[in-house]
Amino acid sequence: TAAGVVAVVAAGWWTRSNIAGIGYVVVGGFVATLPATVWAFAFQLNGKPPVLPDAIARPMNDWFFSLEAGVTGAVYTIAGAMLIVGLAILGSNLLKRRAQPAAAVAPAAPEPQTPLT
Repeated sequence: TAAGVVAVVAAGWWTRSNIAGIGYVVVGGFVATLPATVWAFAFQLNGKPPVLPDAIARPMNDWFFSLEAGVTGAVYTIAGAMLIVGLAILGSNLLKRRAQPAAAVAPAAPEPQTPLT
């Protein structure tokens, strides 16, 4: 688990691209919130049908129960690390862009003075 988290964090931080940051946020956020989403919207409890339609609820249940079968639930830990690193990449790029000074306009060169004759 720890090695997977370190590898994901190092790979994401090394790229520092906005595309990688957005991908990390989307995928990591989806997988990290999958248990809460399944329990809240795709799980049938006490005979009450799930909120999501069956075409969406069934694959979400399948993904959740197949990912949950790991020894330590490492998938969710790594997904949380992806989410945090993705937010850090995007925040770092945003702060870097704001910290760069605007291009200064060079003053115009003075016109050469010609002697009056």
